[in-house]
Amino acid sequence: MTKEIDNDFLPEKEYPFRETLRWWERKRIRYNLSILAVQSIVIFEYWKYVAHELKELIITSIFFLFAANISYCLGWGIEFLISYYWKIKQPLQSLRVTLFVLGMLFSLITTLAFWEQFFWLRTIFLF
Repeated sequence: MTKEIDNDFLPEKEYPFRETLRWWERKRIRYNLSILAVQSIVIFEYWKYVAHELKELIITSIFFLFAANISYCLGWGIEFLISYYWKIKQPLQSLRVTLFVLGMLFSLITTLAFWEQFFWLRTIFLF
């Protein structure tokens, strides 16, 4: 196994994990832009009701985006685990798309819920 990981000259057919990572990393920009769009919409929607410092909102947004990108890695991690345990040698496009769509929906709902809770707590406790 380590020979496969350390060998940069294996063809894609013999080592499909490179292609898997490449596919997921190409989709990361779309994922980040979606998360940023939801964050921006919610922040600007609620900012008029609750006065916050812009610096605080930007720092919170950066930390949340960092956490969202860590959870994004679950997509290709789950694909690797499925490929390994079910002995799938070729990447399954339908599995990738399903994992990407489900992960995107989960992340967007989590983002919306996080910011709703963030502003709700700020209005209740006024801090």
